[in-house]
Amino acid sequence: MKKNLSKLLVISLLLTLSACGSSSDTTAMTNGQKETAADSIVAIETEDKTELHDTEPSEIETTETADQADEDFYITNLKALDYITLGNYKGLTYSIDDEYTFTEDNLQEEINSLLQNQSSYNKITDRAAKEGDYCLVSYTIYDSEKEVIDGMSADKVYSTLGSGDTAVSGVLVEGLEESFYGMMPGEAKTVTLIYPEDYYLSDMAGLEVQVDLELYEINELVEPELNDEFAASLEYPGVSTVEELKEYIRDYYNAEADDAIRDELIAQVIENSTINEYPEQAVSYRKNLYLDSYKEMAQIYGITYEEFITEYLDMAQSELELEAEYYAEESVASDLVLQAIFETEGLSMESEDFISEGDTLAKEYGFEDLNELIDANGKSIVYSAIIAEMGYKVILENATEIKAN
Repeated sequence: MKKNLSKLLVISLLLTLSACGSSSDTTAMTNGQKETAADSIVAIETEDKTELHDTEPSEIETTETADQADEDFYITNLKALDYITLGNYKGLTYSIDDEYTFTEDNLQEEINSLLQNQSSYNKITDRAAKEGDYCLVSYTIYDSEKEVIDGMSADKVYSTLGSGDTAVSGVLVEGLEESFYGMMPGEAKTVTLIYPEDYYLSDMAGLEVQVDLELYEINELVEPELNDEFAASLEYPGVSTVEELKEYIRDYYNAEADDAIRDELIAQVIENSTINEYPEQAVSYRKNLYLDSYKEMAQIYGITYEEFITEYLDMAQSELELEAEYYAEESVASDLVLQAIFETEGLSMESEDFISEGDTLAKEYGFEDLNELIDANGKSIVYSAIIAEMGYKVILENATEIKAN
């Protein structure tokens, strides 16, 4: 599973960390600080891109980014301490909110959800309908004068009986869903039901009505069995058994907690520090990456960039430009404090620790070693990511967790 590390530089910008040569591991991420245009865009699986629009990434017209700009500006041409007065980054505290506490009950809920999402329906012809069946039904509701009540009928709608939030239950007639229980496919009948006394339309509250019912087909939900075959079929990286699936889910949610801690600690360091000047080239680089992500999305949807901004983001291009500027500066602030810590601690890009950290990062993204990671992504991007990770580890190793109330 090889991923494109260039997207690592824009995690806080709500961009996608995409997989090279893969179609199943693309995840949209946010920094949780400010709602952006990207919050309204659903993450797009890489495998779906060719189905929506047959466009190779190289064909996408983007702004000038690392491929065209100074490849080494984050390394040789940028000393973070020239731009920032670094504040306290040791002895910080952090807490983990309950929302990031992942229990075994949560694990079971996630597995149940996976099983349900992979479920299928079998058409049933030899028994009557019961709770949980996915049925094709019609119903017509009449008042006491045998007049059809407007808006209270449906013709051939699918409904999961007993779910409480289906097309059938939506009319809020007590007993409507249950009235289909026991009916066979092709059967029709009439029942008498009563609207609840607290029904929101006062003239119908407590009203007794006649309902014509017809059931056309019954479908039974069939969940797959939780076994190694099912786990492997999900095609999650490194998952071929149930135990590996469980560990994958745990790691995923633990990573969310780790990301929250990271955001909290880096925000504290930024607050403790003073950014004297934003390096113009760095801000431009980040801004262009942010905007390029939307240009790529527009290509995927097969529309122009301007149409995408208007139709999918519901904003003017000038608003998106301002948003990109905001997040570029926010992201560069994070880059600066982490690189400033790297510089202050006397860490070196020539050290064994640096190379070891790079090898670890390479393996995390599916590459053999640091050199292969650099070949695929470029030295500037890779070195910047290693510097940021080593700087953050200094913060984390000197921080203390405070138990949340």
